[in-house]
Amino acid sequence: MAVACLAATLVVAASFVRPAAAYGLGTELLASWCSPNTGSNEKTGALPDAWQISRLKPSQVWSQNDAKGRPITGTGITIAVIDTAAQIGISPFLRASSTGTGAKPTWKLANYVPDDPTIKQNVARDGYGLDCAHGTRVVSLINAQVLDQDDSNFSGMAPGSSVIVMRALTSSSAAVMDDQGPLAAAINDAVASHVDIINISQEGSDDTRIRQAVANAVSHGVIVVASSGNAGNSGPKYPAAYPGVISVGMTTTSDAPHPSSEEGVGVDVTVAAPGDAIVSLLPSGPQGATSTETYLKSSQIWNTEPGTSFAAPIVTGVVALMLQKAKAEDVTLTPAEVMRRLELTADPPPGAVPDAQLGYGTVNPQKAVFGPFPDASPVTVTPTVTPTAGPLQIPAGRDTMPMVMAVAVTLGALALLAGALLVREAIAPMRRRKYAPARADES
Repeated sequence: MAVACLAATLVVAASFVRPAAAYGLGTELLASWCSPNTGSNEKTGALPDAWQISRLKPSQVWSQNDAKGRPITGTGITIAVIDTAAQIGISPFLRASSTGTGAKPTWKLANYVPDDPTIKQNVARDGYGLDCAHGTRVVSLINAQVLDQDDSNFSGMAPGSSVIVMRALTSSSAAVMDDQGPLAAAINDAVASHVDIINISQEGSDDTRIRQAVANAVSHGVIVVASSGNAGNSGPKYPAAYPGVISVGMTTTSDAPHPSSEEGVGVDVTVAAPGDAIVSLLPSGPQGATSTETYLKSSQIWNTEPGTSFAAPIVTGVVALMLQKAKAEDVTLTPAEVMRRLELTADPPPGAVPDAQLGYGTVNPQKAVFGPFPDASPVTVTPTVTPTAGPLQIPAGRDTMPMVMAVAVTLGALALLAGALLVREAIAPMRRRKYAPARADES
């Protein structure tokens, strides 16, 4: 028995250092290591209708084709979800399907957290040991599939998109990152892997490594979406508060700002999305060859809890729809242009915009994808210029030749006149002397 346990532990340890092949430098993880969730308010079995889907109606976008004739479901768009690990490939919602949306997504799972001996021991003993609750919820809101066997309307906003889960958090209950190094590494690897969007449903303090990594992503045209925070009026949270990041607040079922959605000095929310008690998936127990119908009725675990962490992936899904349509038309949308389109097309809040908690309002998938965009150019601040007298203006030079000629003629005439007078004065004495040379005593 001891030999068997040791062998299992060695296998697990080897698995934790297996290099990832095609997606950055993180080591590969297995989704089967995810612990079945034991979180709060969890429920097992059939899902109810998700109010976020009823409110945003993404199927109105999916029913339209892009310029290449594909349903606009996020096809061809790759999203990095930097979070806890996520349970992928087990729930029918997070496996490739062949439904009417034409979705053919992929999922990958990589690790950016240093090895955890406790997890290895748990995996060796029980077959699982990873906390995957938070990441699974986030991923499900992005690209959970539309299932014909499911009686609810639940799905992700962009079921055709593909996801790379980058594990930078160890615990779903960690509201603030203790070490931001894994997040910075994951962001940089996501950029190097040429993802289209990065979703960061976590928060931390201002950190030079994260600031530089986010700036690197934005400069490479990667759209960065982040949750604004859940502490109400407690000031900016990072990376949501960094320049170029789409910061997402959350609404209630009445489109009102949720009381805990972040606000305050330095909080610059772009748009909001449903975040109060939205339906999302949790890690569930693997059931082998159980049919989809049976799994959905007896094994699927889900819950409803609030958080801007769960509003952000909804906006991420909308951005995936935007990018698919644009790319099919050979249009490259910059991060600033995507942000501006989201602002211009959001359903505005009752008061002035931007609202402290909701920004420009609740994201509107149809308008964000199809427009119209009255002025989608990024907003720029034009510095006020104080008028000055400036340098003295010198008139253009005039032609002075006529004046020179006139002066020359005048001087010439005066010279001739003077000469004539001298000659006249000299001629009279010369006549008296009969033109003989003058003597010294003659005046």
